[in-house]
Amino acid sequence: MILGPAAITLIDASNVAILAQAIVSPSAVGELYHATCDLIVAPITPTGRTQFGDLTTPAWAAYAAQTITWNAPTSQTVGYTEMDGASVAFALPAGAVGQTIYGWAISDTSPRLAVVGILATPILINVVDTAVLVPAFAWEAPVTEPVVN
Repeated sequence: MILGPAAITLIDASNVAILAQAIVSPSAVGELYHATCDLIVAPITPTGRTQFGDLTTPAWAAYAAQTITWNAPTSQTVGYTEMDGASVAFALPAGAVGQTIYGWAISDTSPRLAVVGILATPILINVVDTAVLVPAFAWEAPVTEPVVN
């Protein structure tokens, strides 16, 4: 199954440093290097102050967060930068059947939460399968003042 559109919440202004570093070097160094994506299996309304511990991640056997391989950040809209990762896949074993996927989350290795995506339509897991998603988010680029000499 492919996880569909999600409402994205960027977590806390302190994480702007994570995103700013990602602009410089998304696939080599920086705080999003080795970032992971988790599934969320309980309803939540994230805010800028949501913490990783506020999320309910799966407890089924062999569940593991997936490491994200980032593509270079791009500007899609004036003033906004977008990060897209390669798709990640989560095995949905028999122990996952009957649970609902509400969204996904991106965190660094702390784990310090950076982004939460809440699916437009939660997905009930009906069969053993694989859930695939492309972690992506956009944020407003910091305003830079022109240098005046």
